[in-house]
Amino acid sequence: AAVSAAVSLFNEKVASDARVKQFFTDKSTMSTQFGQQVEYVCVLLGKPNTTKMEMRITSKLAELGVTHTHFDAMMELVKSVLTAQKIAPELVTEVTQVIDGVRRNVTG
Repeated sequence: AAVSAAVSLFNEKVASDARVKQFFTDKSTMSTQFGQQVEYVCVLLGKPNTTKMEMRITSKLAELGVTHTHFDAMMELVKSVLTAQKIAPELVTEVTQVIDGVRRNVTG
């Protein structure tokens, strides 16, 4: 439930952020993307990756042309969401380090 709430807030933030909203414009697939995003976050946080979700989403972001600047903007939004969810600062740091670990795969 906490991951779903965080992903929902993240989606609200990216939809209104001019730096990255172009990657989240296809409303027809947003419900599917939401489920995939929740799964992706869970995998990044240590859930067994039985569906290869991390590789699929990372590959999709790379295909969309996400740059380091876009990735930084998304990381900023992730931190904002986790802080709004009252996540402990040390856990926010841990989560963002894990997400940053896929940066090269996303940005090329």
